Amino acid sequence: MRSQNILRRALPILAWAASTAHGHAGRLWYAQPGSDIHDAIPVGNGRLGALVYGHVDVERISLNEDSIWSGGFANRVNPISLEALVEVRRLMDNDQLSAANDAYLDGIAAKPDQQRMYQPAGQLIISTGHSSDGIQGYNRSLDLSTSVASVAYESDGVQYTREAVGNYPTGVLAFRFAADQPGSLSLTVTLERDEGVFSTEVEGDSVLLSGHGTDDENYTFVSGLRIVSSGGETTVDGNSHVISGADSVEMFYNAETLFYHPDGDYLGPLNAKLDAAVEKGFDSLLSEAVDDYSELYSRVSLTWDNQDPAQGLLATDERLEANKAAGNFDQDPTLLLLAYNFGRYLLISSSRPGSVPANLQGVWNEDFSPSWGSKFTININLEMNYWLVEANNLPDVAEPLWQHLLRTQERGIAVASEMYNCSGWVSHHNTDLWGDCAPQDSLTGATAWPMGSVWLSNQAMDHFRFSRDEDFARDVALPLAAGALDFVYDFGVMEGDYLVIYPSNSPELELKIPDGQPNAGSNTGLAKNTQMDRAMVWDLCTSYINIADAVGVTEGVEKAKDVLARTGPATVSESTGRLMEWNVDYKEAEAGHRHFSSIYGMHPGRQYSPLNGDRAIFEGARALLEYRMENGSGSTGWSRVWAAIIRARYFEGDVALADAHNLLSEHTSPNLFSDAHGAVQMDATFGIVSVVNEMLLQSNNDMVHIGPAIPSSVMATGEFSGWVARGSFVVDAAWEDGRVTGASITSRAGLDLAIRVQDGREFRVNGKPYNGTLSTQAGEVYEVTF
Repeated sequence: MRSQNILRRALPILAWAASTAHGHAGRLWYAQPGSDIHDAIPVGNGRLGALVYGHVDVERISLNEDSIWSGGFANRVNPISLEALVEVRRLMDNDQLSAANDAYLDGIAAKPDQQRMYQPAGQLIISTGHSSDGIQGYNRSLDLSTSVASVAYESDGVQYTREAVGNYPTGVLAFRFAADQPGSLSLTVTLERDEGVFSTEVEGDSVLLSGHGTDDENYTFVSGLRIVSSGGETTVDGNSHVISGADSVEMFYNAETLFYHPDGDYLGPLNAKLDAAVEKGFDSLLSEAVDDYSELYSRVSLTWDNQDPAQGLLATDERLEANKAAGNFDQDPTLLLLAYNFGRYLLISSSRPGSVPANLQGVWNEDFSPSWGSKFTININLEMNYWLVEANNLPDVAEPLWQHLLRTQERGIAVASEMYNCSGWVSHHNTDLWGDCAPQDSLTGATAWPMGSVWLSNQAMDHFRFSRDEDFARDVALPLAAGALDFVYDFGVMEGDYLVIYPSNSPELELKIPDGQPNAGSNTGLAKNTQMDRAMVWDLCTSYINIADAVGVTEGVEKAKDVLARTGPATVSESTGRLMEWNVDYKEAEAGHRHFSSIYGMHPGRQYSPLNGDRAIFEGARALLEYRMENGSGSTGWSRVWAAIIRARYFEGDVALADAHNLLSEHTSPNLFSDAHGAVQMDATFGIVSVVNEMLLQSNNDMVHIGPAIPSSVMATGEFSGWVARGSFVVDAAWEDGRVTGASITSRAGLDLAIRVQDGREFRVNGKPYNGTLSTQAGEVYEVTF
């Protein structure tokens, strides 16, 4: 406590933190070291990640590589699932949901029921010989415009600095410790891992750690560290390098695994990247990393009034505390803008071409058995991780997602055949590094959902709507969607006029078994033809038909039309007026459930909205959302984000803004990581970016809609540039006191352009009154004026 008070008294020295133009909306900073993952500073290059704590005496830098998991691929398909499927359906058809629940868990749930887990690569332990007592001017910061993390402090008259950056082009993490007086730096550096280590070799300037997944010694990796000191003397003591009297010390880290190098030849790539890093040196690596990162980060911009530079004088943790106490953003309007910028930074740092997609914790994890395995949960979380890429012009950052889906499709084809005797591909509510598509866990409310391939295919189709990349449509989106359609066609059972998907669930929400059935009043997740399943199949079929036509593909179109004709409509409860969760109006087990699965048709789907579709369905969906929120939903970060986006699509900007405030007050850690049930989960950190996007620009109604839900306060005056709308239109816009004042729309694909401004205001395009959809030319700019 005494050392923290000393650090806090150094605050006046830190006025520089706000002196830069972006200090209040582009920098995280702290007046004390971090204590755990909730206030450590993340850096990364997509594949590699590090958490910087900034301890003065013994620094700990947590290290990750995105393919270090607990083991290799394991086929977990239940060997009796085919015969069990017949029995489960028979029981459900005969209103024996309790027995069907048990039969599902015994015969269809996977054995074992857990997929592989994401695990840490290790940690750097760096002893400095300094004491936290008596230091001055401590600052730990992350510059979002450059991606560089820094630590600075003064001890015994010497100014010490540290820098950390993830370098994507060279493929390493780079660290530098320095002192402003020659010969003042002495460090003991150790690379270690708590579990799953074969050996650690220390020789010359190098450390080589050989390790394995804790559940599978055959799944191996190597990680390496190179240490380059300027001045001083370096010796080896056991597994540590001891550096005495240096001016500065540079350290470069890399790890390679069997996942990327299945032939086992990973020492060559490991050393090649480290050799290149040593040859370039820290300054060159830093410049290279900043240039590479900044090209992505600077593609878009967003500002709004009320950006008081004085907010930068408060450390980020203090800003969050003050914001929570205030009850709204009025005292710190740019905190939301900081979250917008941080979410983009975080995805760029955890997802780059050639890497694995950002998982539940991005790329940052310190636990060998993390919450939910830090996997890819695909009944909302992985999808939310990547919502931001389209509007913020980051399509290349999504490349790992599409590659993972293609990898997952290969596994899903085998699972569809082995489990269900179906063609196409299936994935349940989780997948792992290897694309394992067998069910995860052993509870029907989560496990019994065979629709992951459908949702993920829909996300790929939406990527085409933004990019109009015809090669992507032909090579990725349509093949994924065709396989998902094949599975739906085979798995579904005709009942009357409709194709019924079952057994399935409405993700993670259980229903009360009704009176008249055995074990009435108990819970199960099993259901037929849920509202969400119908909405997703509608989305998949209509997308396939439209996109296939756009790129001249005919294969699969007739099947899509056939499935669409057999897909049941959305339904509203006659007794409650709310959109129904299931095909029967069951009583839900949790009125304030966190998932909004049945409102998929509103977002991320496009089946209905205030401007299109059946108005009664829209109103029923709205009633269901408010019912859930009144009963405690929005209780995790990602749930609150999903609610905020749906409300933005209702054009309720002030309510969406209040949800964003709730997220940053109740579900956000001091380092802006979001949480779910007390554990780190990055989906909402990424998702808050999309909340901001949806308030200011929407394109889900076959039009570019500018200013659909501008809040009346905080961001009532501002501008954005470089944002992307469906149809591959790039949009810049400005607004003042809640009224759009102008916009420019650049057509990249030469498609027809429909425009709406706010609630239907009149406007001009290139000086002429807008009277309806415009034909555009690729590369031309269309100016909106009033």
